[in-house]
Amino acid sequence: MSDAPTRFLPEHIRESLQHTVPAQRPTHSICLYNFGSSNIAADVVSSYVFENSNVQVHTIVDNMTPAWVNDSVDVIIMSYSGDNQEAEEVYIGAKSRTSRIHCITSGGKLNKLCLEGNDELIQIPEGLSDAEATGYEIGVLVNLYESLGIRGIRDAMLESLPRIEEYRDSTWGSDYAKKIANSI
Repeated sequence: MSDAPTRFLPEHIRESLQHTVPAQRPTHSICLYNFGSSNIAADVVSSYVFENSNVQVHTIVDNMTPAWVNDSVDVIIMSYSGDNQEAEEVYIGAKSRTSRIHCITSGGKLNKLCLEGNDELIQIPEGLSDAEATGYEIGVLVNLYESLGIRGIRDAMLESLPRIEEYRDSTWGSDYAKKIANSI
């Protein structure tokens, strides 16, 4: 495996932050489904929201749709490949309860369902490894949250990127980095 997927994480985030998401009706509650390596992006972005916003974000790694999901709840389904069975089941369940569905994917069945259902589709580049996709998922999720009325998250992410790059550059390939990697 190449070191590029993790080495270029800050650059992938910065690039994906350029993706414009149209303004949405402000939200008060988000049900965020994420599968596989998309969990990393969901946790990174949602941790900011938990600490800095009154919007409730429920991150779910399951195929069930909570009973409280209705037209006042935004459902976000994030799956890089878009081909996992769980994402399809979640989409079908959520579609029966809300019209506020947003899909983040590179393609697959989820892409098709979102297009057919006339829901918001945010596509990320195809052909990436899961690790490479993480940076893109972080950036587009940040932009989607901003479009839903959660302010400050994009600026906070942009402000943190130079420090992340500096830390990466100071440790990449060093004995310290190898020690940490070996201990993991």
